Amino acid sequence: MTSIARAWARAKGQAGRLRVRLVLLLSLAILPLGLIAVIQTATVIRDARALEERDILARTSRAVHIERAILRRAFGAADALGATAVAVGASSPACQAAMASVVNIEAAFVFAGFIGADGVMRCSSAGGTTSFSAHPEWLAFVQDPKPGASVNTNGEVSGQSVVIVTVPVEAADGILLGAVSISVPHRLTDHLLSVDGDALLLALINPDGDILAASTGIADTERFLAAGVVPSEANINSLGATYRFEAADGGEKMAAVVPLLDDRIYILGLWDPEESAFTISPFGLAAPLFPIVMWIASLLVAMLAVDRLVLRHLSVLRRRMVGFSVDDPTAEPVVLRNAPQEIESIARAYNGLTARVLRDRGVLEDNVREKEILLREVHHRVKNNLQLISSIMSMQIRAIEDTPAKTAIRRLQDRVVSLSAVHKALYADTDLETVRADKLLKEVIDDTLVVGLGLKTEFLVDSSYDRLDVDPDQAIPIALLANELVTNAVKHLGRPAEGPAQITITLGVDQDDVSLRICNTIGDQILSDPVSDGTGLGSRLIGAFVSQLGGTIVQGPTKDPGQYAVEVRFKVLRPVKATVFGPSLPQAG
Repeated sequence: MTSIARAWARAKGQAGRLRVRLVLLLSLAILPLGLIAVIQTATVIRDARALEERDILARTSRAVHIERAILRRAFGAADALGATAVAVGASSPACQAAMASVVNIEAAFVFAGFIGADGVMRCSSAGGTTSFSAHPEWLAFVQDPKPGASVNTNGEVSGQSVVIVTVPVEAADGILLGAVSISVPHRLTDHLLSVDGDALLLALINPDGDILAASTGIADTERFLAAGVVPSEANINSLGATYRFEAADGGEKMAAVVPLLDDRIYILGLWDPEESAFTISPFGLAAPLFPIVMWIASLLVAMLAVDRLVLRHLSVLRRRMVGFSVDDPTAEPVVLRNAPQEIESIARAYNGLTARVLRDRGVLEDNVREKEILLREVHHRVKNNLQLISSIMSMQIRAIEDTPAKTAIRRLQDRVVSLSAVHKALYADTDLETVRADKLLKEVIDDTLVVGLGLKTEFLVDSSYDRLDVDPDQAIPIALLANELVTNAVKHLGRPAEGPAQITITLGVDQDDVSLRICNTIGDQILSDPVSDGTGLGSRLIGAFVSQLGGTIVQGPTKDPGQYAVEVRFKVLRPVKATVFGPSLPQAG
């Protein structure tokens, strides 16, 4: 789920980009034109296919005009011979003479004969009598007498492979009187159907789909049968119809079926769609893709134009703005090449803004430097004044004979020296916003132990200071607190039963937690005249300084015998560094 959420967030972020939004809007703008182009292209292809089919049907029909004439004469001759046979009688010599005359006159006919209603042929161009009463085709004809054609590869009378045209002969009241059959030899029809090349194969078929004749020969009809065309089961109009089917060799063929003689005989033509004259070119097949390609090309051109005219210049502006606000406030002005006037005006406004900001920044930096100089001078003068006060106190101490008064003035002098050390640290450090508290404490404590108290007794001092940067407001109470704690440690310093007298000072820092610990040995009092003003002021000051720091104090004997420790814990206040411009601007993108 996390990965899905990240992907969704990334997708939303991308959707907000200007390029993505432009692509979507341009796509919507160009989509109607693309749809119209696709529809028009599809219509053109459909019309082209219709023209192609009509052209194929027309070519197929023209290819068999001779066969149409022969078969039309055969059906016409059969109608005439039927009327003659009924008029003169099927058994009369005149009937046989009429049949022989038609065969002799029409070279395309090899046989003509009249079959009576009983299925016996008594009148024919070949003479003699032949019975068809038990023949399946005759029985089927009697059930549904209608003009048609059939195939007999071994004619019973002609003795050759023929196409037999059969026309029923009926009385005026519709009673079947017989039928006239005329045979056309396959050697003629197959020869007439043959065409040059293999691009077109022709065959004559009846409504049931039976092959009557073929340009490949009546013995080779597999390719026509593979088309599976049955005219009686198909919707074929007067112009014909076309079909596409898979040939035995796996290739695609086109079949054209055209009525040759009404609904009696049809011509079946097999066309090779690979012939460029009878199919749409590969470019034509790919024509529906052309509008899509144009749509994509339009998007690319539009995106290129937007990128060159807008996005490229906006990217330069963005980089300069981010660099100015975050990385380099002294960046050079934005220079755009061949930018539109609107974006150029934005760049000029931005350059004017940055120039004013840099000018104001210079003024502010001068003011800050002047402020720092003045502040250092103030701290220096305060430090000098405090040292002057300390010197006056020293003179006063030497002039006073009363010991308690000397002690009180000396303690006050120690506090003044501690304040002086703070101001010295403030003007001597390069950073006026923070004070190195560890250095300050070391100086204050050293002065308290060596100078301020004027100790001449030998004892050990063990100190450890972690680095601590504090706000100046915390530096003063820390320095004064350290002075008071060290003074108390010296006041109560004693020589233990074993080892020398010792004062241990530790400043520990753990992130924002600070611990100031001062430990002294106890035992035989070292100072015969303890440093104390006897008023309890030191204890009250310690409590006040700890409260000012917001800390806590723990004091008492330690686990180690002969030692007494005071530990103060507080949190350091991190100074907020001021900047000329204030918070940095967030980076774009």
